[in-house]
Amino acid sequence: MLGKRIYVVILAAAMVLSGPMAQAKNDKAKGGKKGGASSSAQTSSLVSPGLTAADARQILSAFQLPDTKPLPPGIAKNLARGKPLPPGIAKKNLAPNILKELPYYEGYEWLQVGVDLILVTTGSKTIAKVLEKVFN
Repeated sequence: MLGKRIYVVILAAAMVLSGPMAQAKNDKAKGGKKGGASSSAQTSSLVSPGLTAADARQILSAFQLPDTKPLPPGIAKNLARGKPLPPGIAKKNLAPNILKELPYYEGYEWLQVGVDLILVTTGSKTIAKVLEKVFN
């Protein structure tokens, strides 16, 4: 009789440990988020403009732009599609006459970060596109 009770307790403990809490712990250990969308799903929901860095350079060649410096390499590598704009990063809004020449996407804005042109969502500042060395 005591053997059956121990067996039932062990079985119940195993069920509890293999339930949602254990799954959340496993997901967290693997880098996932419980209940959230995966980063690939977030990235695929971002707009993907067909504008290339060469296209942007051609558009911007008509404007007189100030000299800019590139970002430090450690910060520059954090600019990637699907990632949030790093906090405290030096960014510049573009002049309205330049914005008129760039493609418009509702819910997104173009920013200058160092020598790069980036497209970010207006709310969460998630990076949708990085056009490198446009302002070189």
